[in-house]
Amino acid sequence: MTDGSRARRVPVERFVTGAFEVMLEPAELLQGIRIPRPSRAARCAYYKVCRKAGEFALASAAVLFDRERDRFRAVIGATQGRPIVVEDARSILRGVAQPGAVELDTTAAGALLRRAQLPANARLYATALARAAAQAMA
Repeated sequence: MTDGSRARRVPVERFVTGAFEVMLEPAELLQGIRIPRPSRAARCAYYKVCRKAGEFALASAAVLFDRERDRFRAVIGATQGRPIVVEDARSILRGVAQPGAVELDTTAAGALLRRAQLPANARLYATALARAAAQAMA
């Protein structure tokens, strides 16, 4: 990002501040986005919980499982607040590092969602995460 006189790099975890909100200052311009290239064996998935197709998500989750590069990342969010980035999804998902069924660790996920102070529908966030993980491993 640059404002014409200086450039800065910001990790995506801090750049996205909420739904349709980023930390760009009024005179700044986004110059580029760097995304590490996953291995060919990487798997990813996204799941959205909503009442009707086309509506904004009540809860959503995206996962990246890349065994070759030892990256197991998850992002949980929706239209309320900043997305939660889980750098190592093995902390809330069991079975990620091995082929086979992935299972949500409900205790660890619940603790994460409470710390993030998500709204009362935390169960929807956990559901979105579990389904995205299952899709990525299918």
